[in-house]
Amino acid sequence: MKRRDFIIGGGAAAAIGVPIAANAQGNNFRIIVGFAAGAGADAIARKLADKLRESLEAPVIVENVPGVSGRLAATQVKQAAPNGRTMLLAPSTTITIVPNLFPNDRRYDPVRDFIPVTGIATVPLGFVVGPAAKGTTLAEYVRWAKSDPKNATYASPGAGSGAHFMGAMFAKAAGLEMAHVPYKGAAPAQQDLLAGQVPAYAGIIGRFVIDQHKAGRIKVLAMSQPQRSPYLPDVPTFSEAGFSSVVASEWTGLFLPAKTPTDIVDNLHQKVVAALQQPDLRKLLADGGQEPIANSRTDFAAQIGAELTAWGPVIRASGFKLEE
Repeated sequence: MKRRDFIIGGGAAAAIGVPIAANAQGNNFRIIVGFAAGAGADAIARKLADKLRESLEAPVIVENVPGVSGRLAATQVKQAAPNGRTMLLAPSTTITIVPNLFPNDRRYDPVRDFIPVTGIATVPLGFVVGPAAKGTTLAEYVRWAKSDPKNATYASPGAGSGAHFMGAMFAKAAGLEMAHVPYKGAAPAQQDLLAGQVPAYAGIIGRFVIDQHKAGRIKVLAMSQPQRSPYLPDVPTFSEAGFSSVVASEWTGLFLPAKTPTDIVDNLHQKVVAALQQPDLRKLLADGGQEPIANSRTDFAAQIGAELTAWGPVIRASGFKLEE
């Protein structure tokens, strides 16, 4: 797999950034996002910035720094002054998967170089079948996939994504030799699933998938978080379906540079948690099939540490490597 084909989350499209003048020092706060304007993380960042402008009583600018799966943005925030004015809004892939993919070539260390403020939102990963597959339960699908090797194929939004490795986890747990078909983004993979070009899909269970499931055009067989989704309460978790080892989710979180004073971190945490209680921000998340998190700094840091540890063996077992 060539590095240029490595697609994560919002993708690496051309930046639609803020004017250079907007980066001037002073009272401005910046939220750095590692994906292009219009991507999912960008929409969350802009709504959060609106809320923080009110509580911080200062301009809050969203700056898009797309490239290499969020690593450019993370590196920029790592190098920023630890004064609380430069924040990183990043997906879990940038924080817990990319460091496992590049263990010897890190531009940043997710634990050493950042202070976790709080989780913003989470969305489950799931395994979905379309009209080309047979089975209305995960067990039925597994039997069908084992009946003929060509059936055991699944698409994902991109090679090296959380969805890719969640699919690998499921394949191992089910005893399947599954062929992975990576796409450049969720939309084309979902369209090919609907059209019967691929039988199954591993990916984020966002609003489009939820709506298509409810319409009966595709079927979400299982989701990978510990509890059922409030948006699809009829869909079991992998654990409920007999695959307890398949646990994963995608999330977005807020970070500050290491060495930012504790009082500044605590103040920002308080303001972000308050923002996540606002109806319009919660509606934005719900419209995308996401749930607010707003966890404590301690819990968020513990979650990151646990996921960094958990993803390593999964990625190594998959055999996936990026070519330089």
